Amino acid sequence: MIAVIGSTKVNIGMKMRLPEPEKKEDFTKSFEEIAAEQQKPEDDEIIAESCGCGFNVAKRLSKDGFNVKFLSVVGNDIIGRAAIEEMQECGIDIGAVKVLDGITPISVQQYNILGDVETDRSNEVLLSEITPEFIDENAAVLNESDIVFIDGSLSRETIEYVAENYGSKDGIKLFFDPAGVKGALKAKAVLDGFYCVLPGRIEAENMTGLTILSEAELEAAGRYFCEKGVSLTIITMKGGGLYFKSGEEEGILRPERIISFAKTRGAGDVVSAAAVAAAAEGKCAGEIGKIGMEKAAEFLANIEDKNYIE
Repeated sequence: MIAVIGSTKVNIGMKMRLPEPEKKEDFTKSFEEIAAEQQKPEDDEIIAESCGCGFNVAKRLSKDGFNVKFLSVVGNDIIGRAAIEEMQECGIDIGAVKVLDGITPISVQQYNILGDVETDRSNEVLLSEITPEFIDENAAVLNESDIVFIDGSLSRETIEYVAENYGSKDGIKLFFDPAGVKGALKAKAVLDGFYCVLPGRIEAENMTGLTILSEAELEAAGRYFCEKGVSLTIITMKGGGLYFKSGEEEGILRPERIISFAKTRGAGDVVSAAAVAAAAEGKCAGEIGKIGMEKAAEFLANIEDKNYIE
């Protein structure tokens, strides 16, 4: 069994348009002619979806046929009810998903024409309810799990509590995805509790205190994590593949297809889910890295080919 502890959120993404070319008034046309030429304005490209690192990983693992128990919180609102319905449709065990009074964590992002975030506003207060006490309430779930995955959107206190109480238990492999720079910084003191870390390049810089701009520096980061007691390290690089290390086995994988101007948000969660799945199946580090790359490339190509946000 795999336990996933992490965030459930809703993201509303709005894509900016290219500016319309300025049109000169033609005063020779009648009102009827101008009205006839006017077209119905295009709808804005707005996508609303359930997300969150923990949610994304639990969803992918469940769809791949794994027995997944999800520990999370949602608000008692229409957004939270929609997220729970989606979890059930995916086959996720929601027995440990708590519904609380409050607003389901939500983010509103505006993307430019290249897919980069221009503005980002969020309300994630409810995530603070995933406390050490919440973890204790679900201790039986964690103790029965072969793999426990946790994401860095949770509080430092909760991350440290899980690492200290479950990272050293026999039979449990603890996986950690920072889910952002803030999450990376929260975990620096308890790296020895993680079986596997899954940071992006910038997140890995913040976890190690090292600059990572070259292959040699990637290898230095891998050694750092290894010396801290991490058994498996996977560092993703935006648009540039990933690095993997487990003991003496290490390597760098590059993508076969370059995705121009692709919005890569969510690709890290794809790699994390693939790594958990491959590890559960007993794959070695090289195989785990290869599977993660394949899944991420498929995900990014799907975004580009469909030409939409998320």
